This record gives sequence, structure tokens and C-alpha cells, in this order.
Amino acid sequence: MAKLKYFGNETLIENEKPYAELWMGTHPSGPAKVVTDETENTQYLSDYLKLNPSSIGQVPPGND
Repeated sequence: MAKLKYFGNETLIENEKPYAELWMGTHPSGPAKVVTDETENTQYLSDYLKLNPSSIGQVPPGND
């Protein structure tokens, strides 16, 4: 929410109202895992993305 406000988004942010953010990704101190098959085997998301880079789509120009 703070970034939306900082970048001039028109969303009304009420200072007295609590907000939450949902982060989706992976981090060394809290690695995300994905279920990789029907037997419910798991793999770290970071490893999965290294092996399957097309699963995240194309990187916009200038953001690589």
C-alpha cells in the first residue's frame, strides 16, 4: 500500500484503517515450495524457477 501511495496511485488510503500485503515469492530465510507432481513432491520455488524460466513469462525491457 505504501508503494501505491508513493507512486501517486489514486487509491484512497485511510491512515486509521489496517491493511495487509500478500507477498508471493521466495527468500532464503523463508523459502517457498511448490508441489511439482500428483504425488505431492515439493521443490523450492527458486530451484523450480531456475529450471523453468518460462513459467514466469518475459521480463519487460530494462528490468533484467
